[in-house]
Amino acid sequence: MERGRRRFILGHLGNTLEALDLVRASGVDGVEFDVRRCEDGALVLHHDAVIEGLGAITRLSRDRLPASLPLLEDALETCEGLIVNIEVKNLPIDPDTDPTEQLAMDVANMVTGRGLEESVIVSSFTRSALDAVRACNRRIRTGQLTLRSWNQIALLEEASAKGHSALHPHRKGVTPGLVDLAHSRQMWIVPWAVDTAEDIVGATAEGVDGLITDDPELAVTLLGRGSGPGAPLGSQT
Repeated sequence: MERGRRRFILGHLGNTLEALDLVRASGVDGVEFDVRRCEDGALVLHHDAVIEGLGAITRLSRDRLPASLPLLEDALETCEGLIVNIEVKNLPIDPDTDPTEQLAMDVANMVTGRGLEESVIVSSFTRSALDAVRACNRRIRTGQLTLRSWNQIALLEEASAKGHSALHPHRKGVTPGLVDLAHSRQMWIVPWAVDTAEDIVGATAEGVDGLITDDPELAVTLLGRGSGPGAPLGSQT
Protein backbone atom coordinates (compact mmCIF):
# COMPACT_ATOMS: atom_id res chain seq x y z
CA MET A 1 0.00 0.00 0.00
CA GLU A 2 1.08 3.52 -0.68
CA ARG A 3 2.31 5.28 2.43
CA GLY A 4 2.25 9.04 2.59
CA ARG A 5 -0.86 9.55 0.47
CA ARG A 6 -3.46 11.83 2.00
CA ARG A 7 -6.41 10.32 3.84
CA PHE A 8 -9.67 9.69 2.02
CA ILE A 9 -13.11 10.64 3.29
CA LEU A 10 -16.11 8.38 2.66
CA GLY A 11 -19.57 9.77 3.27
CA HIS A 12 -22.63 7.79 4.34
CA LEU A 13 -26.04 9.43 4.17
CA GLY A 14 -28.22 6.40 3.47
CA ASN A 15 -28.91 3.71 0.91
CA THR A 16 -30.83 5.58 -1.78
CA LEU A 17 -29.65 7.14 -5.03
CA GLU A 18 -30.68 10.53 -3.66
CA ALA A 19 -28.41 9.98 -0.64
CA LEU A 20 -25.52 9.02 -2.90
CA ASP A 21 -26.01 12.24 -4.91
CA LEU A 22 -25.87 14.24 -1.68
CA VAL A 23 -22.63 12.54 -0.67
CA ARG A 24 -21.10 13.35 -4.04
CA ALA A 25 -22.18 16.98 -3.73
CA SER A 26 -20.43 17.28 -0.34
CA GLY A 27 -17.04 17.02 -2.01
CA VAL A 28 -15.73 13.89 -0.30
CA ASP A 29 -13.65 11.24 -2.01
CA GLY A 30 -16.23 8.50 -1.93
CA VAL A 31 -19.31 6.85 -0.50
CA GLU A 32 -20.20 3.96 1.79
CA PHE A 33 -23.40 1.93 1.51
CA ASP A 34 -24.88 -1.46 2.44
CA VAL A 35 -25.86 -4.31 0.11
CA ARG A 36 -28.14 -7.32 0.57
CA ARG A 37 -29.21 -10.17 -1.73
CA CYS A 38 -32.82 -10.82 -2.70
CA GLU A 39 -34.41 -14.23 -3.17
CA ASP A 40 -34.08 -13.92 -6.96
CA GLY A 41 -30.41 -12.92 -6.78
CA ALA A 42 -30.87 -9.18 -7.21
CA LEU A 43 -28.46 -7.08 -5.15
CA VAL A 44 -30.08 -4.08 -3.47
CA LEU A 45 -28.97 -1.33 -1.13
CA HIS A 46 -30.47 -1.67 2.35
CA HIS A 47 -29.20 -1.73 5.92
CA ASP A 48 -31.65 -3.96 7.78
CA ALA A 49 -32.27 -7.64 7.03
CA VAL A 50 -36.03 -7.19 7.33
CA ILE A 51 -38.37 -4.63 5.75
CA GLU A 52 -41.24 -3.89 8.08
CA GLY A 53 -44.51 -5.19 6.72
CA LEU A 54 -42.81 -7.25 3.98
CA GLY A 55 -40.34 -9.59 5.66
CA ALA A 56 -36.71 -10.62 5.18
CA ILE A 57 -35.07 -9.36 2.01
CA THR A 58 -33.56 -12.80 1.41
CA ARG A 59 -37.13 -14.15 1.05
CA LEU A 60 -38.36 -11.41 -1.31
CA SER A 61 -37.85 -10.98 -5.04
CA ARG A 62 -36.85 -7.59 -6.41
CA ASP A 63 -40.34 -6.83 -7.72
CA ARG A 64 -41.76 -7.15 -4.18
CA LEU A 65 -39.41 -4.56 -2.73
CA PRO A 66 -40.03 -0.80 -2.53
CA ALA A 67 -38.88 1.01 -5.66
CA SER A 68 -36.77 3.29 -3.47
CA LEU A 69 -34.28 0.46 -2.88
CA PRO A 70 -31.71 0.83 -5.67
CA LEU A 71 -29.93 -2.02 -7.37
CA LEU A 72 -26.19 -2.24 -6.82
CA GLU A 73 -25.48 -1.70 -10.50
CA ASP A 74 -27.47 1.55 -10.44
CA ALA A 75 -25.61 2.72 -7.34
CA LEU A 76 -22.25 2.01 -8.98
CA GLU A 77 -23.26 4.06 -12.00
CA THR A 78 -24.41 6.92 -9.75
CA CYS A 79 -21.05 6.81 -7.93
CA GLU A 80 -18.91 6.69 -11.07
CA GLY A 81 -15.61 8.44 -10.44
CA LEU A 82 -15.78 8.07 -6.65
CA ILE A 83 -14.23 5.61 -4.25
CA VAL A 84 -16.99 3.16 -3.29
CA ASN A 85 -17.10 1.19 -0.03
CA ILE A 86 -19.63 -1.65 -0.35
CA GLU A 87 -20.58 -3.22 2.97
CA VAL A 88 -21.75 -6.81 2.51
CA LYS A 89 -24.61 -7.60 4.90
CA ASN A 90 -24.86 -11.29 5.81
CA LEU A 91 -24.65 -11.58 9.58
CA PRO A 92 -25.11 -14.90 11.39
CA ILE A 93 -28.03 -13.34 13.30
CA ASP A 94 -29.85 -12.33 10.09
CA PRO A 95 -32.88 -14.32 8.90
CA ASP A 96 -31.78 -16.96 6.39
CA THR A 97 -28.12 -16.01 6.67
CA ASP A 98 -26.25 -17.63 3.79
CA PRO A 99 -23.20 -19.68 4.81
CA THR A 100 -22.12 -19.94 1.16
CA GLU A 101 -21.51 -16.16 1.04
CA GLN A 102 -23.16 -15.89 -2.37
CA LEU A 103 -23.78 -12.18 -1.84
CA ALA A 104 -20.07 -11.52 -1.35
CA MET A 105 -19.22 -13.52 -4.45
CA ASP A 106 -21.86 -11.71 -6.50
CA VAL A 107 -20.49 -8.34 -5.36
CA ALA A 108 -16.95 -9.38 -6.24
CA ASN A 109 -18.03 -10.60 -9.66
CA MET A 110 -19.88 -7.35 -10.38
CA VAL A 111 -16.89 -5.27 -9.34
CA THR A 112 -14.64 -7.43 -11.52
CA GLY A 113 -16.99 -7.33 -14.48
CA ARG A 114 -17.06 -3.53 -14.36
CA GLY A 115 -13.30 -3.21 -13.90
CA LEU A 116 -13.67 -1.32 -10.61
CA GLU A 117 -10.96 -3.05 -8.59
CA GLU A 118 -8.99 0.16 -8.08
CA SER A 119 -11.92 2.23 -6.79
CA VAL A 120 -13.88 -0.24 -4.62
CA ILE A 121 -13.44 -1.49 -1.07
CA VAL A 122 -15.64 -4.36 0.11
CA SER A 123 -16.16 -4.41 3.88
CA SER A 124 -18.06 -6.70 6.23
CA PHE A 125 -18.35 -7.68 9.86
CA THR A 126 -18.27 -11.27 8.60
CA ARG A 127 -14.78 -12.60 7.88
CA SER A 128 -16.06 -15.39 5.64
CA ALA A 129 -17.63 -12.78 3.36
CA LEU A 130 -14.30 -11.05 2.92
CA ASP A 131 -12.58 -14.38 2.32
CA ALA A 132 -15.13 -15.11 -0.41
CA VAL A 133 -14.36 -11.80 -2.11
CA ARG A 134 -10.64 -12.56 -2.01
CA ALA A 135 -11.27 -16.01 -3.46
CA CYS A 136 -13.06 -14.41 -6.41
CA ASN A 137 -10.58 -11.63 -7.07
CA ARG A 138 -7.51 -10.90 -4.96
CA ARG A 139 -7.22 -7.42 -6.52
CA ILE A 140 -10.32 -6.17 -4.70
CA ARG A 141 -9.53 -4.42 -1.43
CA THR A 142 -11.31 -5.84 1.61
CA GLY A 143 -11.90 -4.30 5.03
CA GLN A 144 -12.75 -6.06 8.31
CA LEU A 145 -15.42 -4.11 10.17
CA THR A 146 -15.31 -4.24 13.97
CA LEU A 147 -17.38 -3.09 16.92
CA ARG A 148 -15.77 -1.03 19.68
CA SER A 149 -15.97 -3.90 22.22
CA TRP A 150 -14.09 -6.38 20.01
CA ASN A 151 -10.38 -7.17 20.29
CA GLN A 152 -9.04 -4.84 17.63
CA ILE A 153 -5.47 -6.13 17.65
CA ALA A 154 -6.48 -9.78 17.37
CA LEU A 155 -8.86 -9.01 14.51
CA LEU A 156 -6.26 -6.96 12.71
CA GLU A 157 -3.74 -9.78 12.96
CA GLU A 158 -6.30 -12.32 11.73
CA ALA A 159 -7.33 -10.10 8.82
CA SER A 160 -3.69 -9.50 7.92
CA ALA A 161 -2.99 -13.23 7.90
CA LYS A 162 -5.86 -13.69 5.43
CA GLY A 163 -4.53 -10.99 3.12
CA HIS A 164 -7.21 -8.38 3.78
CA SER A 165 -6.43 -4.76 3.09
CA ALA A 166 -7.82 -2.82 6.02
CA LEU A 167 -9.37 -2.78 9.46
CA HIS A 168 -12.57 -0.71 9.70
CA PRO A 169 -12.96 -0.27 13.46
CA HIS A 170 -15.57 1.73 15.30
CA ARG A 171 -14.13 5.16 16.02
CA LYS A 172 -13.84 4.36 19.74
CA GLY A 173 -11.66 1.36 18.98
CA VAL A 174 -8.91 3.38 17.30
CA THR A 175 -5.63 4.06 19.08
CA PRO A 176 -2.28 5.30 17.74
CA GLY A 177 -0.85 1.88 18.56
CA LEU A 178 -3.47 0.15 16.45
CA VAL A 179 -2.73 2.48 13.54
CA ASP A 180 1.00 1.80 13.83
CA LEU A 181 0.41 -1.95 13.94
CA ALA A 182 -1.80 -1.79 10.84
CA HIS A 183 0.83 0.16 8.95
CA SER A 184 3.50 -2.34 9.97
CA ARG A 185 1.29 -5.00 8.38
CA GLN A 186 0.81 -2.88 5.25
CA MET A 187 -2.87 -2.39 6.10
CA TRP A 188 -5.09 0.67 6.31
CA ILE A 189 -7.16 1.85 9.27
CA VAL A 190 -10.51 3.28 8.13
CA PRO A 191 -12.79 3.92 11.13
CA TRP A 192 -16.54 4.39 10.94
CA ALA A 193 -18.90 6.50 13.06
CA VAL A 194 -16.51 9.44 12.74
CA ASP A 195 -19.34 11.93 12.90
CA THR A 196 -18.43 14.80 15.25
CA ALA A 197 -15.79 17.50 14.93
CA GLU A 198 -13.94 16.01 17.90
CA ASP A 199 -13.90 12.54 16.38
CA ILE A 200 -12.91 13.74 12.91
CA VAL A 201 -9.96 15.76 14.20
CA GLY A 202 -9.01 13.06 16.71
CA ALA A 203 -9.01 10.24 14.18
CA THR A 204 -6.90 12.30 11.82
CA ALA A 205 -4.38 13.04 14.59
CA GLU A 206 -4.12 9.30 15.26
CA GLY A 207 -2.97 8.76 11.68
CA VAL A 208 -5.92 6.93 10.10
CA ASP A 209 -5.78 6.38 6.35
CA GLY A 210 -9.44 7.12 5.71
CA LEU A 211 -12.65 7.67 7.59
CA ILE A 212 -16.35 6.94 7.17
CA THR A 213 -18.66 9.70 8.32
CA ASP A 214 -22.37 10.49 8.49
CA ASP A 215 -21.47 14.20 8.23
CA PRO A 216 -19.42 14.47 5.03
CA GLU A 217 -19.80 18.24 4.76
CA LEU A 218 -18.33 18.69 8.24
CA ALA A 219 -15.42 16.39 7.43
CA VAL A 220 -14.60 18.33 4.26
CA THR A 221 -14.88 21.63 6.13
CA LEU A 222 -12.46 20.45 8.81
CA LEU A 223 -10.01 18.48 6.71
CA GLY A 224 -10.40 19.72 3.18
CA ARG A 225 -10.51 17.18 0.41
CA GLY A 226 -8.76 13.91 1.02
CA SER A 227 -6.87 12.28 -1.84
CA GLY A 228 -9.18 13.96 -4.32
CA PRO A 229 -12.53 12.70 -5.66
CA GLY A 230 -12.15 9.35 -7.30
CA ALA A 231 -8.50 8.98 -6.36
CA PRO A 232 -7.64 5.34 -7.13
CA LEU A 233 -6.97 3.05 -4.22
CA GLY A 234 -4.43 1.09 -6.19
CA SER A 235 -4.69 -2.60 -6.99
CA GLN A 236 -4.64 -5.27 -4.28
CA THR A 237 -2.17 -8.09 -4.63
